[in-house]
Amino acid sequence: MRLISVLIILICCTCANCQTEFTIDTNFGVLNGVVVGEGEPLLFLNGGPGFPRIGYMDTVNQLAKNRKVIIFDQRGTGKSILDSLTVETVNLHEMIKDIERCRTYLGIDRWDVLGNSFGGAYALLYAMEYPEMVNKLILSATFDISRYNTKDDFLHFPDVEIQDRLPEEKKILEVMNHVKDRNHYYRLRHAVNARHYVFNEDNIKTAMYWFLNKSDGNSDVSKLVTKSMRKIESVKKRIKEYQGSVLLIRGKYDFIKEHSMLSLHRKLDNSQYLILEKSGHMIWLEQNERVLKEVDNFLNMGGS
Repeated sequence: MRLISVLIILICCTCANCQTEFTIDTNFGVLNGVVVGEGEPLLFLNGGPGFPRIGYMDTVNQLAKNRKVIIFDQRGTGKSILDSLTVETVNLHEMIKDIERCRTYLGIDRWDVLGNSFGGAYALLYAMEYPEMVNKLILSATFDISRYNTKDDFLHFPDVEIQDRLPEEKKILEVMNHVKDRNHYYRLRHAVNARHYVFNEDNIKTAMYWFLNKSDGNSDVSKLVTKSMRKIESVKKRIKEYQGSVLLIRGKYDFIKEHSMLSLHRKLDNSQYLILEKSGHMIWLEQNERVLKEVDNFLNMGGS
């Protein structure tokens, strides 16, 4: 009997962390993603743009303890390989279709959707286009995409005197002077600015490590998606029309200005707004347990 109990526990633990990779062939290349865990489906859309899923798998695995979590490499990143990188192949219109391609391929009727940073803007665009497919929507550390062209929603990173830099930052700055690969330079640029993504100085090195070793961003994809965001039209009115349940989470010291998130809160009638007092942009690093708890509570509440 004791052996059976041990086997049951081992099986449950394995299922809670099981991971299934999927690949979808398309007329432009392939989409690749993973499904982690069991239970109600939750789509996780990571930030960037231009970052693959690899840097977000720790968060996905934590979320997957209570539900089935789906994450895919956004087109042109990671294992989602495109035949070419052009404005025709990398744009938000096609990226929204990618989410539906994944949902249909996986046989999911409706799912909850969580988007972080750029992923939050991406998630909202999808929810507005396919509201019948979304149960609940969570937007963390994100911005109001309808205001993207105002250029007033993001703080400019202040210059940091070289004598105030950490030794690791000085080393990165030195390497940047000799790097020719655009994607490598893209990672280094984020890493040397890591201090602006966090509230607690003790988290700077962790944030730097993440950008250097887990972001693996594609600068060309980033530029193409950014160009597409600037062309988004008539979004403001459509945001106001969205009636689904939404949780907005923002770190108090995020470089994305508060009025951007408040703008979303005012437009989304059925939204809740949560501010994390001791966090910058990287809320999943600085307030991980709190964010997981708030997400879990929101998803477990009745209604949609």
